[in-house]
Amino acid sequence: MPKPIRAAKAAPARASPTPSSSITRPPIIGDLKSTKTASGARIDAKIVDRTGCVANAEYAIDSKDDWQAISASDKMFDSPEEAISFTVDGLSIGAHQIMLRATDDHGNQAFETVQVTVEKP
Repeated sequence: MPKPIRAAKAAPARASPTPSSSITRPPIIGDLKSTKTASGARIDAKIVDRTGCVANAEYAIDSKDDWQAISASDKMFDSPEEAISFTVDGLSIGAHQIMLRATDDHGNQAFETVQVTVEKP
């Protein structure tokens, strides 16, 4: 009599790989300094990403929608540590909020805010 054919057992289901928590860590904006100018401020900061490279940086004045690009001090965002320095001039008299946004090469973002007050000359 022929032997019965048995179906092969299916391999156990495996969970889909999840992104490593290190890939989802945002960059860090540090050493943040603001210096008053006649009608605005000069902003200096250092951006560090522990899991990849800093991809870009932007700022917005009194807004979360109108982002302006910032260049890296060495002219290229291509390493885990980048310095930025930029000047915002032409601000009206009064208090202003300058928000910085840094993005790494995984798309993670970090935010920091600087308060600047322009006084009457």
